[in-house]
Amino acid sequence: MRVFILLAIFVALVSGRSSQTQTSDRDAWGSSSRGGTDRDRESEVLPGNVKAIKVKGELTCGTAPATGVRVKLWGKETDLEPSVLLAHGVTDQRGTFSLEGDTQNKPTDFEFKPVLTIYHNCEYNDKDKLRRVLIKVPTSYVTTTRFASKEYNIGKMNLEPVYPKETHENVVKVDQLSLKRLLMKMFF
Repeated sequence: MRVFILLAIFVALVSGRSSQTQTSDRDAWGSSSRGGTDRDRESEVLPGNVKAIKVKGELTCGTAPATGVRVKLWGKETDLEPSVLLAHGVTDQRGTFSLEGDTQNKPTDFEFKPVLTIYHNCEYNDKDKLRRVLIKVPTSYVTTTRFASKEYNIGKMNLEPVYPKETHENVVKVDQLSLKRLLMKMFF
């Protein structure tokens, strides 16, 4: 089983499809004007339409940049966990990230309520678990085009404090969910 997982990760890395995040310095804080128009906000969250969202921010652990922190952009939050992964990545050496995702080629039969999850170990010594912070993205930043025309900036966020409804996730579970979604994307 481990050989299969390692092989799948290798194939994903070689094919370059393991991440949808944009990591260049220009993309991390630059604005994107790739098109799109503002539409009636109520129609943007209805099922059936292609929707896009872009989120950026800067994460710190105290006064130091939070580097290598996993960030994921989801299309909907359920009772158990977010579902419909739109984009994922890690923070750079400055602790910044920029994620953009859309629902094209994904199920759209749900009410679109995007959320950002941050998996980190700032001020946490358990090597087998990560702290998970969930941030709901306002639907006013959702566009009904293939590319996001607006960008939600969470600003500079210190990960030291314990946030309301913060949870702890098993590292293996976080990795398995990412791998499972990656394999589904690659082969199905």
